[in-house]
Amino acid sequence: MKIFFVFSILAFGYVFALWKYGGMDKSVMAKWNGQYEYEKKALSLAKENRLLNARLSDLQYKISELESKNKFHTAQAAAPQRERSIASIPKTNAEDLVAYEIYKWTPEKLLAIGEKELHFKNYEKSAQFYNELIHRFPKHKLVSVMTGRKNIWKTWSNLIPNLNSTEEQSFGLLWPSTIRESIRSF
Repeated sequence: MKIFFVFSILAFGYVFALWKYGGMDKSVMAKWNGQYEYEKKALSLAKENRLLNARLSDLQYKISELESKNKFHTAQAAAPQRERSIASIPKTNAEDLVAYEIYKWTPEKLLAIGEKELHFKNYEKSAQFYNELIHRFPKHKLVSVMTGRKNIWKTWSNLIPNLNSTEEQSFGLLWPSTIRESIRSF
């Protein structure tokens, strides 16, 4: 034990002498400072790396969000727009001026409104009312009188000569071909 104690004191003295007079303190401190600087730099780089990884993941999330929005908008633009409506309410056509399913017109009413619209030069509406009369009630006595060659223009003969060429063209386009042929041959 004495030997160990003596050896320990000699070793401590040798290290102290080197430390104090041999310049070992400067080299060891320089190594420690260098190592500390390396550790500090490694920690700052690790922190910067974590921040960059977080920013990268945020940007990847934004890119995926924009891609999904883009896919959604392209899919929505490609798909036809469907509007939901109440099933119990029948769908009406905006170009259907007669609306027979709603009003359930009688043949006399269809004829009267058709004549009134023809008098006010609403040719499209008039033609729709007359077409509806012809197609809904083909065997009614008013329709058989109207489509007969002799009596076709009994009620409207005074209106036709007053039409100018553009009105006649628009009037002719709205009538079925059988009625137009009957008008020309009359």
